[in-house]
Parts: sequence; structure tokens; C-alpha cells
Amino acid sequence: LDRTDFNGASLDVNGCRYITFRNSAQYGVDANGLFDVIDSSFVMYHNNECAYTGYLGDDTFSGKDRHCVRPLYGSRHVWFVGSHIHSVSGDGMQSGNSANPNPQDQSPHYVYFGGNHVHFGRENAVDNKNSYHVVISECDIHDYYTNYGSDGGTAIILSNNDEGPWTGYHWIINSRVYDATHGIRDSSDQDGEINYAIGNLVYGIDAYALAE
Repeated sequence: LDRTDFNGASLDVNGCRYITFRNSAQYGVDANGLFDVIDSSFVMYHNNECAYTGYLGDDTFSGKDRHCVRPLYGSRHVWFVGSHIHSVSGDGMQSGNSANPNPQDQSPHYVYFGGNHVHFGRENAVDNKNSYHVVISECDIHDYYTNYGSDGGTAIILSNNDEGPWTGYHWIINSRVYDATHGIRDSSDQDGEINYAIGNLVYGIDAYALAE
């Protein structure tokens, strides 16, 4: 699917293989995710703009969780690359879900989030819940502050065990994280996974560059 604008409509990829969505835009719909990947594999999201869902204008957001991209249950080998994600009342990318009723092996695995520009949201640029092997690489992430909303102004939640115990083995590599209340948070020690933060530039942080 190429060069298509979705204005007020979301797109779900459910039970699919080998799907590419590129050079397109998704704007302003009151849905939990503008691009949800469920029980699908080999999905590419490339050079898209995803924005203005749950944004009310004048630096004000809806209190609803309205996310841009979500690799969810049963997802494998999903790539989000070179896209511009901004002005949402939820997360730029939320992998997994805090209310996962499914077995652990059905959590999303092998997600690549690379070369994206993600900024200005009520929650987080990336929030990893109930997921494994998520790589965040060479992203430009900024403008996440406590006064915007609910999630403490944390730009990246590398592993969110507080909202889903099955999550870990995530990486953030060679990314810039700046202008936020907190930079990168990781709670992986709750069940023994290992996560990695390597070669990142973190600056302009009001409180903690790295937090647990």
C-alpha cells in the first residue's frame, strides 16, 4: 500500500504476511491504535507520518490512550522505519498490551523501530509491554514532559513490567533522546531479563536520564 492518506481512519493488519505500508499518512482518528499489527509477520511500515490522534490543540491532549503504531499479539518480524510520529495522546509505539490474556509465546517478538522521528506526546515515544526482542535504533526522540499527561514525562520505557510481566531483551542503540522529564526507563529486573542501552545521546533531561 503506497502513497495513501488515511484521514480519520485506522488500519489494522490482522492475520497477514508480507505487508508493506509506505510513503503514506495517518491522521486524527479516535482509535486506540492507528496502525495495529495482530497475528501477522513480515510487516514493513516505512516513511509514513502518523499524527494528531487524541491531540486537542494548544499543547493539550485528550485523556484517552490514542497510540500510533502497535505490534500486538502474535506479531513477528515487524519493522517501523523512517517515519514521523507526533502529536498523539498515547504512545508513539506501544508493543504488547498491559491486559494480555494470551500465553507468553503469543507476545510480539522481533520488532525493529529504526530511524524514526518521534516527539510531542502525552505518554511515551516507545512503551514496551509483554514483548520480546524490540530494537530501537538511530531514532530522534524528544518533547515528552510530565505536564503533558499521565506517564511521568518518560521518553522511552524500554521494559514496562509494571504493566505486563512478560517483557524483555530490548535494545536502544545510537539514538538521540532529549527535552523530556525522564529519558529512558527500564524495569526488567522484576523477572530477570536483560535489556541494553548502547551508544545513545541523552541530554536536556529535567530529572533522570536513566531510571528504573
